[in-house]
Amino acid sequence: MNRSHKLELEKLKAKNEYTKADLEIANELLKQDDPPFKEEVEKVVDKITKILNNKS
Repeated sequence: MNRSHKLELEKLKAKNEYTKADLEIANELLKQDDPPFKEEVEKVVDKITKILNNKS
């Protein structure tokens, strides 16, 4: 994980509205080999998925 990955995660966490593109970004962040970071990203992925499923 580098600073840009952390920054991208923070941007996603701060959003109120999500798109499929945001979900794709979060899924890319999941590929990082840093367990604590990955755990944070998984929470964001779950949040985005739930919001997108409720919109449909």
